[in-house]
Amino acid sequence: MRPSTYRYIPILKTKEGELGALAAIRYEERNPIVPLFEVVPKTSKQNDGWLDGIIERVRQNWGSMPFFIDSLVPEDYLMPDGSFAFDYLLSQFNRLKLNYIPVIRPDRGKYYLESVLNSNRLVGKGALLRLKPDHLFGNIEKYMDQLLNQLELAPEQVDLLIDIEFISRDVEVNVLSLTRIINDSLPNVGSWRSFTLAGTSFPETLDSVGKNSSRVISRKEWALWKALRATALNRYPDFGDYGINHPNQPIE
Repeated sequence: MRPSTYRYIPILKTKEGELGALAAIRYEERNPIVPLFEVVPKTSKQNDGWLDGIIERVRQNWGSMPFFIDSLVPEDYLMPDGSFAFDYLLSQFNRLKLNYIPVIRPDRGKYYLESVLNSNRLVGKGALLRLKPDHLFGNIEKYMDQLLNQLELAPEQVDLLIDIEFISRDVEVNVLSLTRIINDSLPNVGSWRSFTLAGTSFPETLDSVGKNSSRVISRKEWALWKALRATALNRYPDFGDYGINHPNQPIE
């Protein structure tokens, strides 16, 4: 399944710099872009209104355009009103009528999943299932069936994202092996609402780049995505990356 156009899913933390950069994108150029925001926990310098600040920055900088929302906040973190942080976040998005889709992952517990379930019962946004390559081994189809049943969702209501995270410059990804793993593990990949492959080769630090010097960093995630388009994948993915950040970018 080879689409004529592709979407771009940048994975961004909800920090002022990242959200501010989105505001600079012209509206006519935003349609193929669906950012995945990772909500960062409260820092030592923030007060109890930190999450309201994130919500407002998302509203101001991305408006009514669609986005995915994930959370790095501990799922049992309680807000001043007694609600769990992710539940509070989704309720405020609903109040503001923002066009969000919650992200689910295998490591999520009952509080987080209940927030997604309650939100979907209310507004029917569906979800994005975010997997790492390791999740594709074992009985992943059975897990996905159980998860979707728990959330009262069908594959047609769920976006699927495989997040390779960091690709070291010293690692060569075997494209044919990855193709075979995706085809074998996800035989019904065409049933999902969308399918995305994301990753980055941006280093965790730039210590190896000397002062007043430059260095070329190969975009291995981009090369991998282009190479997959030439294989016999059952479905060709959209492209995602971490912008100019490493997945373990410091929060403060």
